[in-house]
Amino acid sequence: MDVGAIETSAAGMRAQRLRMETAALNLANAETTGFSTEERDGRVEHVPYRRRSVEFSVGVDGRPVGRVVEDASPFRVEHEPGHPHAGPDGMLLRPNVHPLAEMTELMAASRAYEANVAALDTAKAMHAAALRILA
Repeated sequence: MDVGAIETSAAGMRAQRLRMETAALNLANAETTGFSTEERDGRVEHVPYRRRSVEFSVGVDGRPVGRVVEDASPFRVEHEPGHPHAGPDGMLLRPNVHPLAEMTELMAASRAYEANVAALDTAKAMHAAALRILA
């Protein structure tokens, strides 16, 4: 019995789950200003969380393979002299995460996941019907 459709749907579900997990991580860290520290010129600088995204490619078996990469877009800069992570000039680096874009990404990944579930259910029903015919 050919289970290619089932395996393909399962791979698509794994890929969309990775997208949802990544978007959720971005939303959870949308205001994290002191994600890590770096030492530059003898000073410790707080580096905010950097947005992550998923890049997909086709694996050797023809299924989607996703990898999480950091978004290189610039951080948002705000003047907040009282913030503990602000620089000596009072400027604060904020994450390059846009919550509305992340919610949109989360919804799109959720819909794609649901589409893969529907395809999986259809493939299972077709296999069950084939078995009934053979029985």
